[in-house]
Amino acid sequence: MKPGDKEWWAYTAMFAYDSKTQFPKITKLTAPLNPHGVLYKETLAAVPVIPGAKLIDIPELDHGVFSVGSHIIAREARKFLDT
Repeated sequence: MKPGDKEWWAYTAMFAYDSKTQFPKITKLTAPLNPHGVLYKETLAAVPVIPGAKLIDIPELDHGVFSVGSHIIAREARKFLDT
């Protein structure tokens, strides 16, 4: 699959979404993953707004999170899901 010529739509939608008003409505156990990349500070700011969220800090990842760190993401997700 290729994103085509509209791949930017996903980023526009994500950054335009008013998540600050929606995060407090989350009712499920949530564990935001926080690699030390471009959204590090934004993720730290979001966690206190999400009821009961458990931050998973991932300092060993700072770029290419899914291309070079999928095994780390999977490991951390598995630990969270197993609790």
